Amino acid sequence: MTISRRSRSVLLLVLTIGLIWFAYPQSAFAATGNIAGTVTYFDGTAISGATVTATNTGDGTTKTATTDSSGAFSITGAAAGTYRVSVTYSTRS
Repeated sequence: MTISRRSRSVLLLVLTIGLIWFAYPQSAFAATGNIAGTVTYFDGTAISGATVTATNTGDGTTKTATTDSSGAFSITGAAAGTYRVSVTYSTRS
C-alpha cells in the first residue's frame, strides 16, 4: 500500500495540529482560584459593605469585592500566587 504525497502532507498536518492541541492547554492557561471569607467586628458581628482588596505580591495586580449583609465576600479568578488582603470600611456618624 502506497500513500500519495498529498495524503502524507494531510496526515503530517493533522498530526502537527494534534500535537499542538494537546500541548497548548498545559502551558497556556494559568491556574486560578478563589479567595473567600467573612469580615466581622471583634465581637463577631458581621460588617456589611466593607471593601476587600486582594493584591498579588508578585505582580501587583488587585481584585476587589464588597461584603454582603452577613459579612461574606468572594474574589474569583485570582491567578496563582501570594496575596495581601486588606479591608476598608468607613462608618458615618
